[in-house]
Amino acid sequence: MKTVKFNLKDPKSDKETYIIMRCNFRYISEISKEIIVIYTGLKIHPKNWLPKKQSASENLKKFPLGVQINFEIHKRENSSRLTFQYFEKAQRVFTKEEFKAEYFQRLSNDHRTLHKSF
Repeated sequence: MKTVKFNLKDPKSDKETYIIMRCNFRYISEISKEIIVIYTGLKIHPKNWLPKKQSASENLKKFPLGVQINFEIHKRENSSRLTFQYFEKAQRVFTKEEFKAEYFQRLSNDHRTLHKSF
């Protein structure tokens, strides 16, 4: 079982704050649980963040960067899921460091870009 959630580092900030990714994984045995927190490198003002949707507002008039930020969030979520699947297929328990190394490798190999049509 795995869940990936995105939250703000400081949701009550009056200026931009980092978006963090929190990965909760249960290993093959379902006994061991691992929580991994990764800074996404993305920043957003809390007024443009939708906590229930765990995404940026996509109101193009108020926050034109919302679509791009959500695309980047999706890339990071996808890379984390692919990383977990990699270790799951190998039937191998991983350390946080191993997970992060594999995750960042997969993320750096994801060259998809968002083509703006607005």
